[in-house]
Amino acid sequence: FIELPSRRGISHFNQGIADGEVYRLRQAETHYRRPFVRSENPLFILSNSLWINPRLKNQERYPIGYFLGVVWQENYMNNIEGKAFADSEKIYEAYNKGHLRGFLASDLSVAAELSNNRLVPPPERGEVLLEAPLYHYLDENFSPIMKRLSAMLGRSPFKNIGIEVKN
Repeated sequence: FIELPSRRGISHFNQGIADGEVYRLRQAETHYRRPFVRSENPLFILSNSLWINPRLKNQERYPIGYFLGVVWQENYMNNIEGKAFADSEKIYEAYNKGHLRGFLASDLSVAAELSNNRLVPPPERGEVLLEAPLYHYLDENFSPIMKRLSAMLGRSPFKNIGIEVKN
């Protein structure tokens, strides 16, 4: 497994560099140029939010941070003052230094950061921007593996993922 921004993940799959993609929205299917199989059941329901620094929430002069190459974030930021980051370490570092009024992120990633006390002050969820099921995709040659994975996903093994995000 390697972490890639959305567009690069699709590109790697189409070029045969990667044989699958983990937790993708169904909209990705229109961009695949090679035959694929999708898990019958989603891995989990993704929730993406705008996270606000409680100390800076009314300070419009501070930008909102977002990840470069993440389509839903780039679309949301079209008419908003923002600062793009290449990776999560840098965006969370800028947040902790008080350089950002807030940032866009999946609730799951924020939950992980909060559980490790890596966000100070703990951000408040400002607005839920997207809730959608995420699926697993593989090259069609891996159909037998996908059948087994789909059966396992039918038991909802990740249903409590990110539940520790309270606000």
